[in-house]
Amino acid sequence: MGDLAFSVLCLPYVAVLVALLVTGVVTVVVRGDVVIRLSLLTLCGSAMPWTCGFIIDACTTDRELATLAVRVGTGPISLLGPGLLMLILAVSGRFDSRRGVVALAFACGAASMVICWATPWVTTGVRVIPSGMLFPTPGPWQLVHVAQIPLWGIVGMLISRRGMRGVRDDHARALRRRAIAVTVLAIVTLADSLLAHGIIGFYPVGWIPALFAIGIALHGILRADLLRARGIDYPAVLELGSLVLAVGFLYVVGWGGNATWTSSPVVTGLFLGPLPMLGLVAAWTLRIRRRRAERASDTATVAIDRFAEHVRDFDDEAAVATQLGELLSAHAPITDVRAWLADEAGALTPLIPPDGPSPKIDARVRTWMVANCEPLVVAELATARVGGLRAIVEEVVEKLDADVVIPLVDRDMLIGVAVGSLPAYRVLRDDERDFVRNASTTAARGLTFMALTREAGHLATTAREVELAEAVQHARATGDVTLGIGPWQVLGHYRPAARVAGDVWSCADLGNGRLLLFAGDVVGRGVPSAMVSAAVAGVCEAAPALTGGDLEPRALLELAHRTVRDLGGGTQRVTAFAAVLDRFNGKVKFASAGHRGAYVVRPGDGDERPRLDVLSARSTPLGEPTLVIGEGERPLHPDDLLVACSDGVVEVRGETGDPWGDRRLQRMLRDQLIGAGDRAARMIVAASVAHAGDAPVADDMLVVVVRPAPALGSIAP
Repeated sequence: MGDLAFSVLCLPYVAVLVALLVTGVVTVVVRGDVVIRLSLLTLCGSAMPWTCGFIIDACTTDRELATLAVRVGTGPISLLGPGLLMLILAVSGRFDSRRGVVALAFACGAASMVICWATPWVTTGVRVIPSGMLFPTPGPWQLVHVAQIPLWGIVGMLISRRGMRGVRDDHARALRRRAIAVTVLAIVTLADSLLAHGIIGFYPVGWIPALFAIGIALHGILRADLLRARGIDYPAVLELGSLVLAVGFLYVVGWGGNATWTSSPVVTGLFLGPLPMLGLVAAWTLRIRRRRAERASDTATVAIDRFAEHVRDFDDEAAVATQLGELLSAHAPITDVRAWLADEAGALTPLIPPDGPSPKIDARVRTWMVANCEPLVVAELATARVGGLRAIVEEVVEKLDADVVIPLVDRDMLIGVAVGSLPAYRVLRDDERDFVRNASTTAARGLTFMALTREAGHLATTAREVELAEAVQHARATGDVTLGIGPWQVLGHYRPAARVAGDVWSCADLGNGRLLLFAGDVVGRGVPSAMVSAAVAGVCEAAPALTGGDLEPRALLELAHRTVRDLGGGTQRVTAFAAVLDRFNGKVKFASAGHRGAYVVRPGDGDERPRLDVLSARSTPLGEPTLVIGEGERPLHPDDLLVACSDGVVEVRGETGDPWGDRRLQRMLRDQLIGAGDRAARMIVAASVAHAGDAPVADDMLVVVVRPAPALGSIAP
């Protein structure tokens, strides 16, 4: 290999390299949209080897060295097209729905890069051009290789054009135009292909459009908020600094000619490895300290604490919404706050101001909002992961006519929605996002408390009904429950469909690894049914203490039956299921009174699917003049789970009238229950509710899952 000697011919490419480095560093240290950052880093990383290759070609006369440099540098430019595609899709809101196209683009680019590096098909060698610089001579694959840039750039333009139809956000359109301008300039750099084929040219000119493209990208980052910045990522600065320090140290040692230890990769790694590791540890520590500082000392947190203290003293929902708007205006850049209450069908009732639009939120969007529970900045919707819901989410956002949408979620239910405006070209920083999330959660809890209090007031016509209302309010407030009882973990999720709860469940520790489980459903609605429900719940809680650890499922159902007969006057009916799970003896004993029963789910071995065992028996409901209790006993393995569901879960009907049904329930138990962890009960109810869609849910939904405690190592959470 020949030596390198400085030549003025390399100066344009040195300028391009410096511009690429600046763009890459800025992209790394500015916190913002992840996909846009990744696309810009891909573009910089793909163009840097190409630039370095031309710098070497301009500074050497050694054809072998020049060929190697240009071949190595030309390989990654096939990834420029996929990077441009990803950038255009990200700023136009089509990335989430076109991930497959992006993956295909990168696969094609990577394959072409390997061909360039492994064969002479792209670059066969170099030749001297009229300017005196060594320039690559193209091979048979060269046109296919460079065609990756215009191909995927044009695909991105076509897809983004469809995605931007009807979009009124001028800033989003401006960002898309910038991305397209960068793409067009990148395509213009291919004019050097004419020089490569000896058609025309004296000196390569691809560096000119490259500099313009980099300038547009930098201007977009620094002035037009291309990254949707959230601030400076100081931990990333530390990590980048540690990497630069390691590279600089290696260069200094190598330049000094000390080949006694730098020639050994192992020794070099031992010396240089701690440098980037120290940077990573420092960055990690800085992130933790910043998060702790934000939680502990931020004045905004104090404001939320005060809001939480006073929210239960407000007399109506509008006061909660007004206070939420004042908090967001004072501690986050969100103004013109409006809020709505959401009912179970997704209809919105305006709180502030009363003349705001009131669209209906689709059940799938409500489920997505509950699952994410994050403020949705409209400017970031382009790269939000919403899957097939993108069209209906965008429709809801457009009807709300706001810059940020804040779901008010409590106990896995959408209580309401708040929206507001942001300053031009502004998104939420991480600390502001945390504040908005905490404030919205506090407001949702206040609205829930207010609704429960109002329900209790409606029932409180007599002293007896006042006591019942408080009990029902407490029952509804539990929502999602996780209990650790001896060697068992009990997961419960209850979704009432009426003001007065009808389902009831209870569990108790009988000692020696035995767990008592009771699940019941009161037939009918209204105050009498709720009184029976409360009484049965009291019996189930008191019976284990009165009878001791020898309580059997049949005996518990007989006690509950006498309570229903005495309190209901012979007119009330309750379907019930009771079971005693004995871990150490490896069995489950159950009794049923008109109930659908339960399932024992046994994990499969290897690729074998989990097995279901039905715990059911012919019987009659509690309260019947002639009670028939069905009993049974099954083996219980250490990894088995028990699942009990109310009729409301299985019999919920979709918009076409078809029930969710036992088959769907059994399929979910086999395919998803084992890996669901603490979300098992909630997951089943959510699947049933999603089947209903916009159709009303007419019955209470109760799911109870009993599994070995995670601490025992049988089931991973």
